[in-house]
Amino acid sequence: LGTRYWEAKSALPLQIGEVESVPSFKGYRKVNGHPEFHYEVNGVDVYELIEPLHTGLGIRRSFRIPNNTGLVRLAVDSADGVVAAYSAGKLKEGVLELRDKQAREFTLTHQLAN
Repeated sequence: LGTRYWEAKSALPLQIGEVESVPSFKGYRKVNGHPEFHYEVNGVDVYELIEPLHTGLGIRRSFRIPNNTGLVRLAVDSADGVVAAYSAGKLKEGVLELRDKQAREFTLTHQLAN
């Protein structure tokens, strides 16, 4: 599998709405050789594509939540030597918050610092 550079610390890293909900795994498919996971959180479909970065060491997590209409929270766990960046939303105390349409498609990258 390779060297582990980062792993989520939170047991429930992605939350949709105001109530914490355990995700329900629905399956996965391969997109250009990379896994796209499908799960449901609080009754809402979530798709997460995980790909290696083309430059540097790290991963890009591309999220699609096509029917989102509320608040989405994603824990952005930091680790020594790993830099996180995001395409939308606001980071508040280690949690990325996205609202409504903003959360329908966004990316989060985790990259080893030089």
